[in-house]
Amino acid sequence: MFLRLKDFLLFHKKKIIIAILLLIILILFIVAISVIKTWKSGTYKTTTFVSSKKDFSITLPDTLEMNIYTNESYDLLVKSVSNKNVIAVSAFDKIDSIYSFGDIINADKSHYIAQFQNVTNISDVSAGTLNKSSYNFHKYSFETNELYVEVYWVEFNNKYYIFDFANDKNSSIDLKSSINSILETLEFTLSN
Repeated sequence: MFLRLKDFLLFHKKKIIIAILLLIILILFIVAISVIKTWKSGTYKTTTFVSSKKDFSITLPDTLEMNIYTNESYDLLVKSVSNKNVIAVSAFDKIDSIYSFGDIINADKSHYIAQFQNVTNISDVSAGTLNKSSYNFHKYSFETNELYVEVYWVEFNNKYYIFDFANDKNSSIDLKSSINSILETLEFTLSN
């Protein structure tokens, strides 16, 4: 019986491979249609948040469950309604200084980290560019027992914008994985 099955498989090898390929294509087609229907049904809704001075905006997926709050210390403060996730953005005018931009960011990093206990995984300050917008940024990150924090400094139109993302490590809603896509939605107005 085993020889018959082996002979059958060898004889019909091409037909079996074609049938398997057609089945895979059919499955991929069904999955693609399902994704398109989900996307069109509005499952991926977003909300755009505009700064208090109306000089920039960011767009967040509604799955993050965040609302805007008014706070005079920040140009934009967005907090989760169900956990400790926070996005806080401050802006200040660029000033001439004897200190380099890198020194200013490192001083901010040292001051900010000193406000927390049990800080681990402190990164160096690194530079990069947001793909969509070509805005340059500098960033650093660190962790505490409860939070993962990423801080981005973006320079635009003679101002520094500091984006502070704090992700609640105990929440099922993951802000950390959305940081890059949120920053890609960053839009500045020129009336700054």
